[in-house]
Order: sequence, then C-alpha cells, then structure tokens
Amino acid sequence: MSACGRANTIYPSDDNRLIAIDDPAQILPAEFKDQSINSGNVNGSVWRTGASITLTVYNETLAAGAYRDSALIGNRAILSIFKYDSTALTILAISLEKRTSNPPDLKITALVDLECDGIAAPRTFTTDPIGTSVSVHDPIWSVSGAAIIDSASNTLVYSSADSTRTSLDALIAKYPKACLRNGANEADDAPAANVTMGALQLSIGSAQTVPAQIQSLELMNLKVNDDLFATWKTK
Repeated sequence: MSACGRANTIYPSDDNRLIAIDDPAQILPAEFKDQSINSGNVNGSVWRTGASITLTVYNETLAAGAYRDSALIGNRAILSIFKYDSTALTILAISLEKRTSNPPDLKITALVDLECDGIAAPRTFTTDPIGTSVSVHDPIWSVSGAAIIDSASNTLVYSSADSTRTSLDALIAKYPKACLRNGANEADDAPAANVTMGALQLSIGSAQTVPAQIQSLELMNLKVNDDLFATWKTK
C-alpha cells in the first residue's frame, strides 16, 4: 500500500458487472484518475446498463507524512478529473446520483487559474459537503491559502477566513476570464508531493481522522457541465 491509495480487484457478480479487471483505474473514464491519499481508493465499474464510480476510505492508520500538513494521518479517496483544464469557471456545474445508502460526505474541489493565462499557480476552492448537485452560484465554497486581494485597489475579493462560505459569483465578476486548471492543490489535506492534480476533484474522507469503519460512496450518472458520464467503454 502507498500514499496514493490501495488497488483492489473488481469481480463479476450478481450485480451485473461485465468484467473482472485487476486495475480498476483502467475502467474509469478517460482523463479520470485515482489520486487518493493513504488508505483510500477510487474504482470504476462497468455494468450491462451503465457504469459507476466508487470512492472508498478504510479504517486503517498509516504513518504521517502523506499530506502537505505533515501531521495529518487520515484517509481520503480522491477522484481527480483532468478533462476540464482551461474550461471557463462560469459554466461549472456538477450533478450526480448517490447509489450508496447513508453515504459519507462528498466534497468538490476546483483548481482555478484567475486570469486563465497559466502564469500563476491555480487557487484551490472547496465546497462544504454537497447533496446531488453544485454550481459556482452555491454559497458553500471556501478558498485555501491566502485571501484574494485586488492589487490595484487593495480591496478584498475573496476571504480566506475558515468561517467564510460564499458563492464564486464575486470572484467571477472580478476575474471574468477565470478557468479551471490542472495543477498543484494548495490545501493542507492535499498530497505532500507537489503532484499535478485534476482541475476538478471529488472526494470523501478526512485528513484529520481515520474512520471507525470502512466508508464507501458509489456515484452514478455523474454530469459535469454538459458531459454525462453514465457509461463508457473499457480500454
């Protein structure tokens, strides 16, 4: 097992899965990647009538050091999506179905290039736990790292206070060119190694604590903007 998450085998069963495959990442959609930290993983399952993606975190404690904050020891399952690099932030909207009953909290992270010019590192915005949909207009986003200040007027554009949860509307009004950008995640609960992550990340689990029992969330009919990931071919 590594800090990048464990690998499991998917077997056919009476739930109508089509195939068995030793590397579940091979049946995730193109440009989707498992970037889980510590004891967590992301699997793709292909069915006769469609496909689903399962995020799982395990009740195992590993050594500290896998996160940017080196004291953190929790487990996170992270689905990292690279497909939307350079996509305008204004149109970001996500919807999905949760197949698992009583599922763990799901959060969305967006890496944002404020000027969409690739010069500055992207800023990291993360939601509170979501239900079955989220957009830039929902007042549940917060930013990691320093506050965003308009250098010309020295006015606050986006606060970094832990208690601040707002929509991204004011940010977009100030930075109308803002876009999603694959890059490094600046949050404390991001990987310690300065790895490139997908501009969109869906995650469960906590970097602060190890769950008392295994937690798993199955996603179906994931829709990002106009793209519906309800089924896909295996490689």
